Amino acid sequence: MSNRSKRKSRGGSNANAGTPGSSGGGGGSVYKKGRSAATRIDFAASAADDSGDDGNDDRYDDDLYSDDESSGQEMSGGGRMRKGGAGIGSDDDEESSDEEERETVDAKKIRLARQYLDKMERRVAGGGGSAGDMGDDSDSDDDGESSSDEELSDDYDGDGGGRGGAMAMGPSPSPHDKLGAALARQRRKQEGTLERRLAAKTRRSISCLWEGRSSSGPIADFQSFVKDGVVTLHRGHDLTPTAVALHRPSGSTAYSGSKDNSVCMWDVERGVRTATLCPQFKKQQKQNQMSSSGSTHGNKAGTGKKTTQHRADGEVLALAASDDGRYLAAGHRDATVKIYDVRMAGKTTSSGGGAVATVSTTFRGHKGPVTSLCFRQGTLQLFTASEDRCLRHYNLEEMAYVETMYGHQAAVSAVSCARRERPISVGRDRTVRSWKLAEETHLIYRPGGRVSSADCVCAANDNWFLSGHEDGNLSLWSVDKKRPVGTVQLAHGLTDRTSLPRGITAVDVLPSSDVAVTGSFDGYARFWNVRTGDGEERGLESIGRVPLHGYVNDLALGPRARFLVAAGGQEPRLEVDGTE
Repeated sequence: MSNRSKRKSRGGSNANAGTPGSSGGGGGSVYKKGRSAATRIDFAASAADDSGDDGNDDRYDDDLYSDDESSGQEMSGGGRMRKGGAGIGSDDDEESSDEEERETVDAKKIRLARQYLDKMERRVAGGGGSAGDMGDDSDSDDDGESSSDEELSDDYDGDGGGRGGAMAMGPSPSPHDKLGAALARQRRKQEGTLERRLAAKTRRSISCLWEGRSSSGPIADFQSFVKDGVVTLHRGHDLTPTAVALHRPSGSTAYSGSKDNSVCMWDVERGVRTATLCPQFKKQQKQNQMSSSGSTHGNKAGTGKKTTQHRADGEVLALAASDDGRYLAAGHRDATVKIYDVRMAGKTTSSGGGAVATVSTTFRGHKGPVTSLCFRQGTLQLFTASEDRCLRHYNLEEMAYVETMYGHQAAVSAVSCARRERPISVGRDRTVRSWKLAEETHLIYRPGGRVSSADCVCAANDNWFLSGHEDGNLSLWSVDKKRPVGTVQLAHGLTDRTSLPRGITAVDVLPSSDVAVTGSFDGYARFWNVRTGDGEERGLESIGRVPLHGYVNDLALGPRARFLVAAGGQEPRLEVDGTE
């Protein structure tokens, strides 16, 4: 199963100085629930119910460490103040300050660890302690229960009895067991191995959305959800949105790209466009004409040859946002990858449509349209896929090209990467490939039978990933198996007129969780429970659907599956000559 990959490496980079919904051609939409607002791009309703809205848990986890460090600094600082304060002549004060100065590194670690355990014990005890100790985690949900308590309960059930295992059915865990589960959660979170069990909450939330409704067809259901505010439409593009990206850690910022060449930045909470990273083709063309009218009058370098710029060349086909919130990568049909520093998005103002940002770097190297982009989780390693049958690796820390990966025998459709340096790619050659960069080899997976090529792929974690195929098959893969562990056939049904399978056009998995979502052109975004545990039957289980009209070209799940951002329109992302 292992093939030696041909890899081409060289230094340097090509650097040039340097979202959602549409009217007419189609738009994007966001499915979203509850109190928060999201970014046609589609901001659709939330996938997790209000009782499971634990948005402050991650912030509290980080505050635990910062509070410990600050408390240590205050104590040592207090000792210095006493030494230079009113008690300077006291032998006791001098002795106590000398003892603090003589505190060893190991002693300080023990002291900070005890302080940390005290905070965790107060948290497990039911929210005891001051609001400062508990951070923002003291906020309550609509049901009156603490978000932190529910998080601890979920973690304990997951450790003890698997997904809804026997531990959840027995007597309530002791404070000692809860404290152990909380400490284990902190360790797994820092290591990147924390798995969140969100499928059950997502199922309940979607069921609540359908209460009092009767399915009357995709269009009628979509109109009903829009009328009630479950699905909100945000129009910012003239043509069909083709890609969306989300700042995963916070979920506060979304990005969208379109066939009109524009890239927009959105505030998810307010549902408004905050910046235009790349203007629409018409506006860009006018700016270019104005800048060149005084010299060459549209001629190329004064040679007399008139340059012709086509709108299709600048179509945005893929987007990817870095986890640190610094960069957004955009892949275009003209084989270029443009890197935007989104921190500079609001620096330059323009009339209408928010601020316009300039391109930080443009990477050139692909010989065909760039079809997919992804960042390795938690890093600035960028992987790009193209119709030229190869993948390229870039390092945005140095804004440099790293290597090219060869192996696919046809166009590469999509690429995805988890925390480990092993990207997963799918192509028109009906293969799935896992690239071992350190060993300079790659593994080949084949779905077998008459399964068609895959259009999309998404890594759930370092060991599992999903692929969506043109014949409507949704497959769950383990990196240790040659064939899919589980497959759902006709995941989005058959077409009404021709009775042909609807291909899966988009798939997304919330990292390190058991919730996935897929899109097609059947009028619904469908949610799935990804079962990968040892004590359960491995496979995929449908847990609900939400209406999304048109072609769903891209999807992005928000933190804890509270909302979904979708790019949808009247035509598919990779449409050629007006055909599907």
